[in-house]
Amino acid sequence: METGMPYSPMEQVGHLLLDEVRHRFANEFACALASLQLTKARISVAAPMIDQAIERMGDQIRLQRFMLECSEREAGEAVLALSNLLGASRVQPCRFSVKLSGAPIKLEDPLMRILLISAYELLNNAVKHAPDDGEPIRIRLARRGTRIVLTVANLTRSPHVRSESRGGAGTEIIRQLLRPIDGRVVMRENREAFIAQVRITL
Repeated sequence: METGMPYSPMEQVGHLLLDEVRHRFANEFACALASLQLTKARISVAAPMIDQAIERMGDQIRLQRFMLECSEREAGEAVLALSNLLGASRVQPCRFSVKLSGAPIKLEDPLMRILLISAYELLNNAVKHAPDDGEPIRIRLARRGTRIVLTVANLTRSPHVRSESRGGAGTEIIRQLLRPIDGRVVMRENREAFIAQVRITL
């Protein structure tokens, strides 16, 4: 199934500005990586912390490039690739359990872009709030009628995490992106678990 939606002139401007920001950040990451590599070359002793910083910086660049190059993709494959890149780019280990349900769904820009930005925000929040020894963060992507539903669940959270029932500034940006396409962010929590969903209308 292929689905997409046309850009309005203002949407075109907005997405171009977003691309410019991502492109600039990716370039700055690349410059920082080159500086680290130059520093390492000038050190005559082992520097494992610099090696780790170089590795993580490279992973961050690959993540940013993936988000920037938002061509037509199958939604499940894109979310799986995003979770792998995000996991590799973090210093603290994070584990994901990914389940894709239903037939493959091909999305064109801007729906694919919105899905990936939404997935990044939910996954990043889940990683930040997950304890090192907790359950894997669960990612589920399924088609339900005329909607794509992305669910990200923390089944065990750090005991110091405050209530997230509304989310922060990143979540509000996702809400604004989803509103024109009849999409929603839904969050619920109990004492230990936190579940966030993004619902996108096809």
